[in-house]
Amino acid sequence: MEWITRTTILNELRTNPESENWNDLVEIFSPIIMFRAAERGLQPTEVEEVLQDTLADFIEALQTGKYDRNRGHLHDWLLGIAGNKIRSFVRARRRRLKSERCAEVYEIRDVPDKKAAEKTWDTESGRIVLSACLKYAFKKSSRKTFYAFVLCVFKGLSPMEVSEKLGMRVDAVHVAKHRVLARMREYVERHYQTV
Repeated sequence: MEWITRTTILNELRTNPESENWNDLVEIFSPIIMFRAAERGLQPTEVEEVLQDTLADFIEALQTGKYDRNRGHLHDWLLGIAGNKIRSFVRARRRRLKSERCAEVYEIRDVPDKKAAEKTWDTESGRIVLSACLKYAFKKSSRKTFYAFVLCVFKGLSPMEVSEKLGMRVDAVHVAKHRVLARMREYVERHYQTV
């Protein structure tokens, strides 16, 4: 299997926006962009529009050479585009609201505490990454191996308890835990490495 990095994906997308790797990039960043838009109070249709506009601007900027990896991380750049789109939606909505009553019905949430917002953002981003890693590891593992991992890591059972519960040798439980963690690390290295 070919090792695909974000750099590989970006180089291919610069010349071929219809590349199959586009789906990989969309899968990685869409949940984060959508969460950020929803967090600011955008409605589902607006969230979808922000996502589509962000991705369209991203591919256009990538092809015209506006992204410079020496100036920052890919995710910061892409999320900067998303942030600008979200702010545009919020400003446009404010202009449309003419009366106090409309403003109360269609409330726009500002983030008063930047540090709290960043903490929420980091927590949600981490949850999304963990979820993607677990899905990948689940697909690449046998059910018994993955279940042994879940019992050890998330349920807090000892390898001996897992061994008894699943009818596995204790060393097999350790191996199962190690394999699932290795697959999760593999996913992170492939999809979330710094570019």
